[in-house]
Amino acid sequence: MLMALPFVFTSCSDDDDEDNGIKIKNSKIEMVAGDSEQINVTSDLSLSYTSEDEYYATVSSTGVITAKRVGETNIIVTNAEAAAKVSVIVSPKYTTYPDPDFMFGETRSNVIKKHGTPDTETDDAVLYDGYSTKAPIIIYTFDASNKVSGVGVMIGTTYTEELAAFLAERYVMLEGTGNMALVGFDHLDEDKATMGLAVSLYNTSYWTVLYVPYSGTTKKSMKMSMDMDSFKAIADDLLK
Repeated sequence: MLMALPFVFTSCSDDDDEDNGIKIKNSKIEMVAGDSEQINVTSDLSLSYTSEDEYYATVSSTGVITAKRVGETNIIVTNAEAAAKVSVIVSPKYTTYPDPDFMFGETRSNVIKKHGTPDTETDDAVLYDGYSTKAPIIIYTFDASNKVSGVGVMIGTTYTEELAAFLAERYVMLEGTGNMALVGFDHLDEDKATMGLAVSLYNTSYWTVLYVPYSGTTKKSMKMSMDMDSFKAIADDLLK
């Protein structure tokens, strides 16, 4: 009985000698967001390239990887007989402030247990000072059930251009409306995003980046605008 050979999927290591029709020099590539690199691969047959998640990295028809956003994905290299995987790790160029510990849905007591006694607190939020040099303030807001509904970071306006670049290498960023300079999402498709962020000028000294859980498909940007209005009032109360 003749049996069709299965489509072979392998993950090649450096100088892989397996006779699978595809030989990749380096199966793990570390890049900085915004950079490009050619996959070093040989095959007797024509090759095609696919990114498993273009949010993090894209790949051209000739195997040039472009690092888009901080994170990890795989590039799949295929020919008519086999497939191989290239792991891509994208690191940030900018580290303006530590990525927040979002804790959405966690209780106030759990936030305090993990991060310590707040420098200031109200019924609506807790504030921690000294978060980082460029972003000294982080605020956790709470809903009616006293669970985390949003996380706001306040960044010095001295770092305006750096902040824009910092966010762009982590999220899909779009021009905002109303009081929002920018809005962003954690997915290429806004309707599939699970977190949104809005950037607004708090005063002449600080920008605010507000992160909120994101769901539903109707008037999302309007909801984020209202969240930002509420956050500013909460921040005013904490900082008065």
